[in-house]
Amino acid sequence: MDWGLTEEETQLRNRFLRWLAANLPSRPLPEEGRDGIGYWQALRQWQRRLFEGGWAGLSWPVRYGGQGASERAEAMIFGELAAQNVPERIGVIGESLVGPTLIAEGSEEQRRFFLPRILDGSHLWCQGFTEPEAGSDLQSLTTRAERRGDGYVVEGRKIWTSYAAVADWCLLLAKTPGGEADRRSVSCFLVDMKSPGIAVRPIRRITGDRRFGELTFSGVAVPAHRVLGKPGEGWRIAMRALEHERIKLGLALYERFHATLTELIAKVKAARDSGETRALSRGYRSKIAQAYAELQVFRAHVWRVLSSRAEAPASDFQSALLKLFWSEMNQRLVQTALAVLGDRAQLETYDNGIWIHRYLRARGDTIEAGTSEIMRGLIARRALKLGADMGNDARSC
Repeated sequence: MDWGLTEEETQLRNRFLRWLAANLPSRPLPEEGRDGIGYWQALRQWQRRLFEGGWAGLSWPVRYGGQGASERAEAMIFGELAAQNVPERIGVIGESLVGPTLIAEGSEEQRRFFLPRILDGSHLWCQGFTEPEAGSDLQSLTTRAERRGDGYVVEGRKIWTSYAAVADWCLLLAKTPGGEADRRSVSCFLVDMKSPGIAVRPIRRITGDRRFGELTFSGVAVPAHRVLGKPGEGWRIAMRALEHERIKLGLALYERFHATLTELIAKVKAARDSGETRALSRGYRSKIAQAYAELQVFRAHVWRVLSSRAEAPASDFQSALLKLFWSEMNQRLVQTALAVLGDRAQLETYDNGIWIHRYLRARGDTIEAGTSEIMRGLIARRALKLGADMGNDARSC
């Protein structure tokens, strides 16, 4: 398996870097903080600029506003964006999770309405999967959608919903009449966040920002044509969406973690040059070497999965392997960084607080997009064939 860049991919990368150099925002993002209206508006504008430049939805079909490129090429561009000092991609949930799922499962009316608006930043999306009493167990959902007339009425709660406060639409899972503990009772809905009856309560994370929110649905009307797929197919559709989420962001995550390690090594070299000895101990050097080796293993696995998907769909345990590996790898990396840099790295005044922010943010890595326990169960059953009944290995959010 060759996971190096082809000549065509190299040309695409060079063309993108030239475009990026000419189109980076000339002004910094608003200083009102990561929760302010101006900040989100600036990110929407950046998403539109990417779209107008032809760099959004690279792997999407041309008829829906994409470029018809390979997933490898798209992942490469995601990686380059993560490697450069550019604004974050606010449309990441729509572009990497919702859009591909709509292309595969949506009606033609849904595709033509939603897909262009995802790419140009008009519609921001959130993901209504997790619930206060269910966590990663999607089979225990309590949010219900009752059929009434020509639509549904939704009642329930969702929690830990990223971008809830700014999202225009929500990819929602809810129970519909069927068996109470049966996967066939779960349906997937495309819900307008401006609908009457939706309340959003921001949740302050340990890092200090309010990217999460709790959603309450009280008598929310959803038209029948906003069901994604058929009623009762929500479980299968959710698994497809989560597979996209776990695989498509691989190279971007690699670049982000690589930047962290590169900064840490630079700090160690500076400490050596200034005569400090703490960061030069054999134990710390060994941990840094381990972090570098793990990063290269992760990068190779990402390319292997992306290359194999060009020939056949990836097995669900492959996306689980990716997610399990990067989440635990990053936690080890930031733990090493704080140990090497010492107590000062815990201060907000040291490097503008980036090291303690990375450490605190990484605490959620093994929970989001499916907990490590869920991922191990899926791998055990699907890859290692350790038993026909090991629980609901596909449960994840």
